[in-house]
Amino acid sequence: MMRVEAVIFASAEPVSREILARVIGEDRSIDLLIDDLREELRDRPYELVRLPEAGIT
Repeated sequence: MMRVEAVIFASAEPVSREILARVIGEDRSIDLLIDDLREELRDRPYELVRLPEAGIT
């Protein structure tokens, strides 16, 4: 999960699911990792949102 968080927060632009899949390996669930990260960020001033028109999380 820390790699996903690092990629998301280091990027100047929204990060696509395809990029996240390359970071974590295509056999792992991006949705579960994002859910865990959202929970971890709940008490911090950040919010992860999905941009459905681009398929970006």
